[in-house]
Amino acid sequence: KNERNFIDTVLQTSGALVQVVDTKGKIIRVNRAFEEAVGFREAEIANKYIWNFLVSSKERPVLQRIFTELERSGKPIQHENEVITQNGQVRLIAWTNTFLKGEGGSIDLIIATGLDVTERKQAELALREAKDHLEQRVVERTQELQQSWETLRVMLDAIPEIAVLFDRSGMILAANQAFGSLTGNDVVTMIGKNMREYMPAILEVKSRG
Repeated sequence: KNERNFIDTVLQTSGALVQVVDTKGKIIRVNRAFEEAVGFREAEIANKYIWNFLVSSKERPVLQRIFTELERSGKPIQHENEVITQNGQVRLIAWTNTFLKGEGGSIDLIIATGLDVTERKQAELALREAKDHLEQRVVERTQELQQSWETLRVMLDAIPEIAVLFDRSGMILAANQAFGSLTGNDVVTMIGKNMREYMPAILEVKSRG
């Protein structure tokens, strides 16, 4: 009796959801955390089958396969599945299923210990969506900048005189074909280089002029 009371105390004080079911899915025991999570009291669901009201129809085959695998392998199995609460809310629970063997060595009871990971999964999904959105905006912004620079290049090439755009350090940002011809270089190869590299060629042309 003392051993049973000890086990019951551990079961009820655990912060994890705990349900004890037989190999057919019939509920034998649940703890207080399980009751609070699903909204059912133990007296309401004892001797009922989990397939009939706690899981959706799409989850039933998955759970049944897990029970079969647990019996076959005799090893604990971890999985996640949605649980339908009394008020119809869907919660995602991460379960670890283990078992108790009967006198003959066969599995007698399955003990499922679970953690509600609904909010964590929702946060992960929101973070992933935000990341995807940011990456898409970066791609779009890059394309916009590329289009702007292409427009600028076309405008510069339309100018017959020498035209070159550079920053305060002298790094060339854009130039037209007239500037390339003046220095004897392909404009594309000049982008990102410093104006100082081309000053000798410019001075030489001016001296000849």
